Amino acid sequence: MASYRTVFEIMQKGFAWDMPAMGISLIAVACFVYYRWKSRGELTRGKQVFTVIYLLLACLMTLILFVSIYRDFSEYRSAYARGDYSVVEGTVYDFRPEGWVRERESFSVNGITFVYSKGIVTPGFDGGAWFGGRLRDGLRIRVSHRDGIILKLEVQDHR
Repeated sequence: MASYRTVFEIMQKGFAWDMPAMGISLIAVACFVYYRWKSRGELTRGKQVFTVIYLLLACLMTLILFVSIYRDFSEYRSAYARGDYSVVEGTVYDFRPEGWVRERESFSVNGITFVYSKGIVTPGFDGGAWFGGRLRDGLRIRVSHRDGIILKLEVQDHR
């Protein structure tokens, strides 16, 4: 029986705060601009309306991002903990690394293709070769997955 080493497991991945943090920074900018205009006496009715609309949209965007990302993150972690996923084992083929031009990395194992990218928020594996990933054609791996999301990635240990 082949021995495998875990290189990714969803339970060890933290929540992706980068997108909600971007929304929070937009809220901070709106507050800063509002108080700067107000302190200088430059706050006209038009600027006040603009700032309030901008602030409401930034809050709404941040809330939507947080809820949707957290929901997916929580759902896939729970599925993994329950054992509600499929496992495919075999040799990597049709590996296409992520790069400056190619937006997403992909590979196939036993007829199942996985697509992911560092530039896409996902609760699962997103570590492409461009960022030091270890995947390549011919590598024996075992992938625990659900709905195309990689929950656990193991590579064959050659010790």
